[in-house]
Amino acid sequence: MSTVTSTDADAAGTTPTARHATAGRQASRLSLARSDLGQWKGPVDPRDNATPDDWVPRHPSMIRLTGRHPFNSEAPLSTLMSASKATNGLTPNSLHYVRNHGSVPRLDWDTHVLHVDFALGDGGSAGYAGLAGLQPCRFTMRELVAMASETVEVTLSCAGNRRHEQNVVKKSQGFSWGPSAASTAAWTGVPLHRLLAACGVEPAALQAGSATARPLFVNFAGSDSLPKGVYGTTTTLQHAMDPTSDILLAYEMNGE
Repeated sequence: MSTVTSTDADAAGTTPTARHATAGRQASRLSLARSDLGQWKGPVDPRDNATPDDWVPRHPSMIRLTGRHPFNSEAPLSTLMSASKATNGLTPNSLHYVRNHGSVPRLDWDTHVLHVDFALGDGGSAGYAGLAGLQPCRFTMRELVAMASETVEVTLSCAGNRRHEQNVVKKSQGFSWGPSAASTAAWTGVPLHRLLAACGVEPAALQAGSATARPLFVNFAGSDSLPKGVYGTTTTLQHAMDPTSDILLAYEMNGE
């Protein structure tokens, strides 16, 4: 039904578990350890020289699981646990696990544009009164930041976490993650239902007018360039418009 596209997103295959953080508690957590929560401020790791990611600063202690490139890594467990204890349970950005399928898109805050397009042809809106006639929307980062935002604490876990132990018993597909492919961060951004509402999608329009109405979906497409196309995912429009679904277009991680 609609496609949300980034045109200027380091994508990962992850399983999220989210809970809303109250404004007061969240502010206290971030102010308590903000200096410890940011991205690595040191130099670019020499191992990234002569790769497409030679501009991305990375913590030197991160364990690289697939060689120099693409960057798939986790922190040593002892380092991760010590850092999380010091930051009241949040994972510093520099130690958050990373799952990449290719190079990191080099985005620019001032020129990056989010595209929201609607594909309702061939009877796509049949049975859904009020969805016909929706027009594409474009949002700059400044426009996104100006919208009402929410902060959600999310624990992400790669589906391959602790695969190394599994591979010892029986070889599986995928590389051997250790126990640190799980991280918790406070993400701030615009709830997807608000963004779609700004494009003219109204909750009342989602009520199917007939039992044969086709389900509608929101498709997401990153700006990365991969051998098989862009990295993407999808969810139902009903889920996307649910205010309790915790789907964010995040632009801030741990206050950064």
